Amino acid sequence: MVKDGIGVSETYVADMAISGNLHKRKTLEMKTLLVNNNTISIKNDQTDSEIEWIVMDSEGEEVFSEVIKGDAKRSFESLSGKGSVKLVLNSGKQEAAISIIDDAYDFE
Repeated sequence: MVKDGIGVSETYVADMAISGNLHKRKTLEMKTLLVNNNTISIKNDQTDSEIEWIVMDSEGEEVFSEVIKGDAKRSFESLSGKGSVKLVLNSGKQEAAISIIDDAYDFE
């Protein structure tokens, strides 16, 4: 029997690893701290896997939204303070390391 599920390992809100197998699309939502200039770095071992990113600032305004496939590094501006991140994961295998704000993964 194939199991459906996802594991999320967070060292702190800005760094996380996602690992698992999904039978259907799943949305994860977490709180994070944002600064004026933010960077999202993704190391996605599943190059055919897409992750939809939606970042909201403390006022609930969407400050970043993009569907990202494979490894990527994106920057965006926002108000400093508390915010939230939604990750929409498609079905299939998920293996990704994610860093928000920190330049932990350099793909260049």
